[in-house]
Amino acid sequence: MPASDRAEAVRALIASCAELATFSRNLSHLVLLLRQGAFRPAEEYRPMLATLGTDVREHLDYFTRAMAELQPRRGSGMHQHRTGTTRTGALP
Repeated sequence: MPASDRAEAVRALIASCAELATFSRNLSHLVLLLRQGAFRPAEEYRPMLATLGTDVREHLDYFTRAMAELQPRRGSGMHQHRTGTTRTGALP
């Protein structure tokens, strides 16, 4: 994967994780409102809840694909020594 594509994939993953963090904060606030019996303010979260399952699945699908693409390819001419260092063209 070219470095520019790799950097873009990492930026997209960071943005997606930030969105999940926002969902987490919103859910925590919603739970607090419900525990307090503040049902009217809690109603504002209904649109977010309607798409939350789909949004989380999309993030996980994207994350899984991106992580697979970011993994080094086997057989790329890089071999590890027993010490854990890496050399180009080393024999196993």
